Amino acid sequence: MLFLIESYYAVSIWSANVFENKDDLIFASTIPPNSRLTQLITGHSRLLHFLNRIGKADSPLCLCGLMETCSHLLFDCPVYCRARLAMEFELSEHEISVPFPLSLIIRNNRVRTSVNRFLSRIKRLNF
Repeated sequence: MLFLIESYYAVSIWSANVFENKDDLIFASTIPPNSRLTQLITGHSRLLHFLNRIGKADSPLCLCGLMETCSHLLFDCPVYCRARLAMEFELSEHEISVPFPLSLIIRNNRVRTSVNRFLSRIKRLNF
């Protein structure tokens, strides 16, 4: 089972930042599947950086002019500032600051829930 999890999730440099060790991989297998979080974890998403890399977008740049990556979307993009402030407020109530270690998406249910709400608000990474 661990091999399947490793081969599914450990497919990008981004996921190497999320999964700090094999315990994170094992823990991830207990989380209900979620397409948005899977896209964040693997870096294989509908964001322009990935789409450009696979030849499906002309440019990897976000509307704000910076590289549109998962990290940019979560922590930096000014286009989604209002939604990010809501996520930051939710997390600050639990003494978690943004940006947070990426492994918290896996390890912390509050972070996972808040990130999911953020992604729902901005309507990105939806199928």
